[in-house]
Amino acid sequence: MTTIITLTGAGGGHGTSTIAAVFALHLAQHRPVRLITGDPEAMRSLIGPATIDNLTVSPDDTPGNAGVIVVDNSRITTTVNQPPGWLAVLRGPCYVGMKRLLNASGCPPAGIVLLVEPRRALNAYDVTQALGVPVVATLDVTPSIARTIDAGLLASRAISLPAFALIRQLANQLTLTSQTVFSERAA
Repeated sequence: MTTIITLTGAGGGHGTSTIAAVFALHLAQHRPVRLITGDPEAMRSLIGPATIDNLTVSPDDTPGNAGVIVVDNSRITTTVNQPPGWLAVLRGPCYVGMKRLLNASGCPPAGIVLLVEPRRALNAYDVTQALGVPVVATLDVTPSIARTIDAGLLASRAISLPAFALIRQLANQLTLTSQTVFSERAA
């Protein structure tokens, strides 16, 4: 069985690619991972110059030996149905992003990964109450994360930076349990 984790952002710039990269980098320490993204070159730039064993970045679900497939769906659209068990990435949190999630076609998200910016009026409780979907992980948007990405060091720091601890923990939960927040298919 292959575990498929699908992440879709509430909008462009919400951090979906970063979260997908952290999931993939962390999980690739233990098993083969394919990271599917619409822009493989941009994803490789985000990850940085390091070569990661067990990690393949590709634009589609090509056959191969992957125990986990992480799908970076970038941002939500009203024309694409989301698969069962997908996770939404919401930055801010902001009202516009929440409205996009409410208007999403297909299945509602199984959970929200919340990127928290300082001094925002909404919090995880507000998001859960408004969307009726649990916040399954939060990540404080900090200068250390921005510096890590800007320096091209995400590959080396995604597995150790304390700010990513809850994201790594969620990645482990998604691959070790039979929660509905991921889907499985025969490899």
